[in-house]
Amino acid sequence: MQSTVDWAARSSFHTAAFFRVIPFKGTELFRQVENAGFQLPHDWSAYEPYQTQINLSTVPEATITKLRKSAYRRFYFNPARLWRIFRLIPNKANMLPFLALLFARRAYAR
Repeated sequence: MQSTVDWAARSSFHTAAFFRVIPFKGTELFRQVENAGFQLPHDWSAYEPYQTQINLSTVPEATITKLRKSAYRRFYFNPARLWRIFRLIPNKANMLPFLALLFARRAYAR
């Protein structure tokens, strides 16, 4: 997980999203996870990327949450990246509040 965050932070991408692996029903990954003995939820709402409790790793939930928050802050608080994004926004007065809210939700959400 840390390697992915490091790679994204070094990239020249303008945006990033950090999610855990979710084995969606009907996929090969879902079948592999079930065959490995994991009990997966049958309720589709459990598969929402920002709210899921599905954890197929040995990494504690608190550590995953902390790493995701840190990843968003590290990625978006990069001054060079912020400047590049700012320069590309066509209607800065209208878009900045929206982008700030979007970032805050991702960086400080559960």
